[in-house]
Amino acid sequence: MRRLKAKGSPFYAAGAVGGADIAVGPELTNKITCQVQLTDSNGYNCEGCRMVSAYLSDTEGGKLCATQPSGGWSVGVKGNMVSLLIGKYSQFISELDGTFDIEVTEAAAKTFHLVFVFPSGETMSTPLVFA
Repeated sequence: MRRLKAKGSPFYAAGAVGGADIAVGPELTNKITCQVQLTDSNGYNCEGCRMVSAYLSDTEGGKLCATQPSGGWSVGVKGNMVSLLIGKYSQFISELDGTFDIEVTEAAAKTFHLVFVFPSGETMSTPLVFA
């Protein structure tokens, strides 16, 4: 027997996450906020809650960072976060409009790469540069 997922569930296949538009804000008091809009495989904004994996790396699309950010990472105003490996790897669940915010806090001069892993297995990376 095959159970169908409810429409609007993060696991619903129609309109599955295929990418993301990421707006990286400036560093303010050691914190960088990223606003994320999930998109489908055609580049259209996702509607409904969606889930995507993300991790922090020391290199573009590389393995997990050696040390987590000094102040950690969390969701901002929008979305939910499920930590799988504290400070390094998490699942993010969007709002109904397919958006969420990620806040990364680091006191040292360092660059992290925020890497998203989509259901297709493709990855996307954006640098977060702390001065």
